Amino acid sequence: MSEDFSLALAIPIMLRERVAPPARRRPRHFRFPSAALASGCDRDGFQLLFGTDRPACQATAFEREHWHYLSVYLLLAVVVQVVALPEPKRKQIRLGSQLQIHNRRIMIAFIHWGVNPIAFSMGPVAVRWYGICFATAFITGLGIMRRIFRLEDQTLAEIDVLFAYILLGTIVGARLAHILFYEPVYYFTHPAEIIAVWHGGLASHGGAVGMLIALWLYSRKRPGQRWLWLVDRLCLPAAIGGSFVRIGNLFNSEILGIPTRLPWAVVFTRVDVQPRHPAMVYEAFAYALIFIVLAGIYRRYRVRLVDGVLTGFFLVLVFGFRFAIEFVKVRQSDFGHGMPLTMGQILSIPMLLAGAWLLVRAARHRPATESGPAAPPAS
Repeated sequence: MSEDFSLALAIPIMLRERVAPPARRRPRHFRFPSAALASGCDRDGFQLLFGTDRPACQATAFEREHWHYLSVYLLLAVVVQVVALPEPKRKQIRLGSQLQIHNRRIMIAFIHWGVNPIAFSMGPVAVRWYGICFATAFITGLGIMRRIFRLEDQTLAEIDVLFAYILLGTIVGARLAHILFYEPVYYFTHPAEIIAVWHGGLASHGGAVGMLIALWLYSRKRPGQRWLWLVDRLCLPAAIGGSFVRIGNLFNSEILGIPTRLPWAVVFTRVDVQPRHPAMVYEAFAYALIFIVLAGIYRRYRVRLVDGVLTGFFLVLVFGFRFAIEFVKVRQSDFGHGMPLTMGQILSIPMLLAGAWLLVRAARHRPATESGPAAPPAS
């Protein structure tokens, strides 16, 4: 099988050259089949490529003119042979980015990620990428809500007050959920770290609950804006905001996946040298796609939307994906160790059920005849 890998090394040269390289004597194991085929005078080259003992000078016109197609075919055969090895016979040894199969060492170009989580410093103040991503999420959401209020003839001055409610509710809820459900022992023994949200540690389940409570408090004083109507519209910035937050987790090298041998695995050099699933990247792409789906539904059916439809789709899609992605993520909590479900999956089940209930409830109601919240009562 050593000839196969000699051939694989020779393929790039065969694809680039159609004439023989300058004649010079090489060791036997470095004889390139490209030179043999171009000159048509090498017995070993033809024996390697075509499995025949006839001299190279007896090559047919097809073989001399189309040797590069045959070379690509043989390369594919070698690759298929390596990939199709039975699983019990694969012996894998991790040496950084090296993979060893049947005593053959193959270099796999895993992505190595070790970016400094601090974007820049100004004296004693350090600005982290996570904080920048978190701020970008809220600024983007603020712009989306301004556009929605403008489309639905709402007072734009209320946006700033709504933004303050959402910001406070989301941060407090996400932080408390992370402390109570994921790392209670650490934070109770290090109370000073509770307010250090710039180090990461925000649970999306708690952020969703905190935002819902904040919106309820906001809508109580504004009878012209129904609570569920507000929640529907805020699902759009929440989805794209979740994508930005997961990018911040990437800069912090947190929310890691389990080790894997897939070609898109990432080695987080600030953690260890094992190739892992980039779980936070999966979530970032998923939340961005969910935002596109929700925005399409809102744009097309805005006039006929029943309250709770967007919220139902948001809960089912986001927490359905959260439930699935937990299978390739490292457990973030010691709670339930040895159980089939993780803490993230357990917390996702109530959200999934709530989303399904909202969709069933909306299906039983007739579509609204006009968009926007109910008009305030006449004074």
